[in-house]
Amino acid sequence: MQEERDDPTGRALALLSCLTSRAHWSGTELARRLGVTTRTMRRDIDRLRTLGYDIDATSGTAGGYRLRAGAAVPPLFLDADEAVAVVTALLAASGDQTTGMVDASMRALAKLHHVLPEPVKRRADAVRRVARSAAVGQAPVVDPHCVAVLAESCRDDAAVRFDYHTRDGTPSRRRVEPNALVTVRSVWYLIGYDLDRQDWRLFRVDRINGDVERTGHSATRRTPPGGDPLTFLGASLADMPHANHADVDLAVSRTEALASARWLNPRRVDSTSRRTCRAHLGADDLHDLTRQIIDLLAAGPVTSIIAAPSVRGHLAAVLASIGGALDQDH
Repeated sequence: MQEERDDPTGRALALLSCLTSRAHWSGTELARRLGVTTRTMRRDIDRLRTLGYDIDATSGTAGGYRLRAGAAVPPLFLDADEAVAVVTALLAASGDQTTGMVDASMRALAKLHHVLPEPVKRRADAVRRVARSAAVGQAPVVDPHCVAVLAESCRDDAAVRFDYHTRDGTPSRRRVEPNALVTVRSVWYLIGYDLDRQDWRLFRVDRINGDVERTGHSATRRTPPGGDPLTFLGASLADMPHANHADVDLAVSRTEALASARWLNPRRVDSTSRRTCRAHLGADDLHDLTRQIIDLLAAGPVTSIIAAPSVRGHLAAVLASIGGALDQDH
């Protein structure tokens, strides 16, 4: 502590870390946190201002200091989980061509690679190298630490074990040789070889309970059925049963539909003519199926929807609600 108090550069970095961790600090709090006098703390504030940081100071009982947004992003101080979360978000952005942020996301990933501390860099780099993004959206909550361990295990060919619950909530203990991490419509999937079932399996990462542990054994290098992880994923999702279904006819070719709606599973889109196709959609939740149908409108004109009365009724209610809102005078 004495060494840090005597080091102006160390104090400035510690001060900047405090200012980026929350919106407002009183002068007394900052001085106490840094272990210096309020006079020294004010000199360090002035030093940061000369470096271009816009630090606002207010007086009075509610006064204090806050770091204001400037012309550039200041240095950030990320712990291991925060770094993994940032890398994961950037991967999602770089995987969706429609966001317009692909190049910026890749540049940000490259910058993180150069500035992260070595222990954090190894974990974040594992996610960057191993994980792939096929589409983005509102994602189920996943643990960044869990994603990092799985990514490292894929990279290092290391077997893992974890507690898992299936779609119906049945719990189980799995020993798996991880092969790849893939995201589809913002859901993280682990593709791996289940050692106890002697077969390939697809695991939703958000259904993993607790920590992922390495078993200490090396994984056998195997090729997923179909030749690559994305092909195996597509086949697995295509064969997955769902409670609700809808067949949607589009007035565009199959190629055009897949190019416009990249989240579509190619195995669930059939050509009906040179200029038309049919998408077979499914979801356990009616709201999710409705979102899929609405998202599909971006691919081209919808000419018909074939679905059970419950699905048609839900979709009609949603569209009526939207139409009613549009008719309101504002």
